[in-house]
Amino acid sequence: MAESELRAGFTGAPRDAGTLSAKAADAATAVKEQALSVKDAAAEHPHSLTLVLALAGVAGYLIGHLSGFRSAERQLAAPEPRRRFW
Repeated sequence: MAESELRAGFTGAPRDAGTLSAKAADAATAVKEQALSVKDAAAEHPHSLTLVLALAGVAGYLIGHLSGFRSAERQLAAPEPRRRFW
């Protein structure tokens, strides 16, 4: 019974799933499917996409601004006084 289920609808030659080219082809197919679903979602909801991209831009700007501020603050801070041990 299991053998007939495996042959039902089978139209191509079996491929060795362990080869690198087979894994790369599977990964490329998965990426293409995900890209298509993202494109469809963006086409259906353009305002949501705009909001998400704007929020991501603001978050990136704030993170960059804060990290730059902290870096400049460390460079301009007075050095610690040297301790004398005698």
